[in-house]
Amino acid sequence: MGLFAAFILIMLTIAIVVVMVRDAISGTAIGVSTRNVFLVGFIYFQTISGAITILTGENERGLYLNSPDRTGLAFSMLCLVFIFLFLLFYRLSGRVFRRVSRVRSQRVLGVPGFAMLAIIGLAVGLLLRFVVGYVPVVGPIAVQLSVGCITVSCCLVVYQWAQNFWNIFIFIFMAIVVAVAVAALLVNAFGRREILGVFMSMAWMLYFLKWRNLPAHQLLIRSVFWTTIILISMVVFSAARSGKEKERSVGDYVQAVARLSPQDLWEQVVGGFVGQFAVGTSMWVYETRPENYPYEPLHSVIYIVTFPIPRQYWVDKPNSLGRNITTQSGVGGVSTSEHSFGPGLIGHIVNDYPPVSLPLYALLLAAMFRYLDNRLAANQSNPFELAIPGVGISQLFALARGELGLFVINAVGTMVGGAIIVAIAPMLSREVLDPASEIEPDGERESASELA
Repeated sequence: MGLFAAFILIMLTIAIVVVMVRDAISGTAIGVSTRNVFLVGFIYFQTISGAITILTGENERGLYLNSPDRTGLAFSMLCLVFIFLFLLFYRLSGRVFRRVSRVRSQRVLGVPGFAMLAIIGLAVGLLLRFVVGYVPVVGPIAVQLSVGCITVSCCLVVYQWAQNFWNIFIFIFMAIVVAVAVAALLVNAFGRREILGVFMSMAWMLYFLKWRNLPAHQLLIRSVFWTTIILISMVVFSAARSGKEKERSVGDYVQAVARLSPQDLWEQVVGGFVGQFAVGTSMWVYETRPENYPYEPLHSVIYIVTFPIPRQYWVDKPNSLGRNITTQSGVGGVSTSEHSFGPGLIGHIVNDYPPVSLPLYALLLAAMFRYLDNRLAANQSNPFELAIPGVGISQLFALARGELGLFVINAVGTMVGGAIIVAIAPMLSREVLDPASEIEPDGERESASELA
């Protein structure tokens, strides 16, 4: 039964890849879209890692499975149904969001304008993160917005560097902006995605504005280079985590990295092969619902709605699913107030009452990605339009892995923060019309005038 479940997940992986390649070749979708970023994340955190988890039995300590083969089969079927509904809703929602598929005015900035906008982004981001972030109620939202403001500055400077590759002064300015951004995002942060988001967003900008028309071998070299940077960053920052990141300074992080041993790094590599144990956690949730713990209908939606409310004003405010699993599993040696498991998308669907959450979450996620891709497809050479989904790309990639409600908050908050800084561009620029999109997001080719 376990072999059959792994076979289903492998075949589902192949089917997802075929859909992405087919749509890109047929011209019905752009190859690098937010939908495809999410699907690649789903493959990594759910299907491929799911097959490996089922075949090897690798799981985080404390989450023991009673019937891994039977549970693995149920998990694979839930993945299959979710992907079917997600792709169906994504296609059907094309017409709903047709009006956002239009060419938008593009702001043309010179080097001084981009530099000023990047500095503004850093300044606003630092203000939101280290001043407004400590204000009750608005603080959590301000922190999310700050990530977008800071990251979009990196998007802007890498764009200018790509246009002036041999200009040493622009390169030095970019290096300074990125260094300040990474240092700021290291403070008071537990997750890795904010740091990874800086590098992923820069690669995102470079692809659309510089790489997508390159010969295949040159594109491959650049992809390998940036993928290596991202993977190394993920392994190092994962290994350096201690569970007390909210109390750490940049210096503490540097010391933690310096103390890493080969064993620490190897453990993170092993965890990477099984998608950070998201599948094993999802399977544990499946086995314990509703026999041991009741379903929590639409828990992820409730978590999103109640997120801004300080816990000091609402003692019984719902915890994240990952934090609940820490308490429910009774795992020892960790702080129940700090440690959190990554439940995986399917784990959330199971916990949130599958008959309702499975179709609803597939619909909501499909609609979100369709909206982003419709805007993206019509503005593939507009750096400001590209930067908005770009700053949230690491969160969108990881949606299938961790705390669904929190990752949605992170993604939306980050993109809104980036959009705030982009909205300042008209004050520093003149306006031109962006060229028409090469690909229509709903599969129908039209002229720029029709789209407008």
